Amino acid sequence: MSYTTTKIKKIQNFVNLLFEFGTILTTNRPTRVCRSSATAIDHVITNCVLNSEFKSSIIKVDISDHFPIVFSFKLKEGLDSKNKDEYFYKRKFDDFSINTFKSELKEVNWEILKSCNDPNDSYNKFFETFIAIYDKCFPKIKIKVKQNKGYKPWITKGIIRSSKRKQKLYEKFLKNRTKENEQTYKDYKHLFETIRQRSKKLHYSRLLLKYKNDSRKTWKVMKELIGKSSIEKSNLPKKIVEQENEIIEEKEIAKKFNYFFANIGAQLADKIPSASRSFESFMKEYSIEMPFNKLTIIELRDAFFSLKANKSAGHDEVNFNAIKGCFEKMRKFNFADRKF
Repeated sequence: MSYTTTKIKKIQNFVNLLFEFGTILTTNRPTRVCRSSATAIDHVITNCVLNSEFKSSIIKVDISDHFPIVFSFKLKEGLDSKNKDEYFYKRKFDDFSINTFKSELKEVNWEILKSCNDPNDSYNKFFETFIAIYDKCFPKIKIKVKQNKGYKPWITKGIIRSSKRKQKLYEKFLKNRTKENEQTYKDYKHLFETIRQRSKKLHYSRLLLKYKNDSRKTWKVMKELIGKSSIEKSNLPKKIVEQENEIIEEKEIAKKFNYFFANIGAQLADKIPSASRSFESFMKEYSIEMPFNKLTIIELRDAFFSLKANKSAGHDEVNFNAIKGCFEKMRKFNFADRKF
């Protein structure tokens, strides 16, 4: 590769200009390699001249006709990403722990609840006993968070092996840039992309068929497919017109929308004509007393089993699926005819 005197002078001027501002280039190797040329036209510039803990490298992959440049450096104390929480806590529910939970509940003498005159005290005593057994049988387990490395369900093991094969053919072409190596790489790349696209299409076709009767999940799959899981900024209005005045500033547009929706209710209410009758005339007579019927164990049991089965726990961290078979175990005396 040869350079003219003019090109060399421009390169020297560029490097000298960087030095004047206290910066340096992190790499001086080609980032775009063709069969007949190689050029260093992609740069990462840094002012960490005295910091020896940064690293720069070029990755030889074929995702573009330019090689990606990786620049890494050590963060200041207190900003290290390793300080982030990498764990979460989860309860384990299996047949053994659930059976143990049932056995523990069966041994509890719930007669202690009879001594409570206040239903709140009765519930608090019940819940304290119940949650202690629950925590014992279903303890929280510390689980490390798995980093999401761009996993795509349609990328099979075969596709991964093919990708590695494609990369090797690409590296072979870079080392020996002959027409034969170039054509072999391009043919394999075309075949690889065709198979990958077919795998993706088959994956989403199966999902849409699976959720054809569930509109919510169908739309979720569609949004994932087209890459619009959230509102894009480009979909927001670029300008609004108010009394022949164009407003293009984002903050001003937001203020106008806020004012409109905050006042439209009152403005519409003012346009409604006054009624000749008071709203009280439409209300039926009611008693200030609120009678309560006694609750039977059958009604309580029916209400318990009518709860929607869900793996998600409520604020009390109790999983309904784990306790739905424990109703009859949570008593040691006969509830059959007991009133509450």
